[in-house]
Amino acid sequence: MDTIIKRRRQEIENTPLDKPLPNDMLTSIITANTLRDVNYNKIDDKEAMRPMTDLEIRGIIFDGIIAGTDTTANLISFIVYYLAHHPDVKRKMFDEQ
Repeated sequence: MDTIIKRRRQEIENTPLDKPLPNDMLTSIITANTLRDVNYNKIDDKEAMRPMTDLEIRGIIFDGIIAGTDTTANLISFIVYYLAHHPDVKRKMFDEQ
């Protein structure tokens, strides 16, 4: 993933400002809060003006790919909790195998 992000950053840096960039999620995330961002001049907050780091971009991409990291962990936790408190349901679940 890091190689893909670095390669796209290089492609963006090597593309003249007057040339269009690919219209995809990775390019949009990398160019956010830079001169290539269409909303660049509309943001007043200094912290919001900082472009994202590769680590932040990687986190966003992974969240998009796996549909969020917390949701799956929470689901498994609730299932384990439910089965621990309802042994009859646990028994039925094992019987279905």
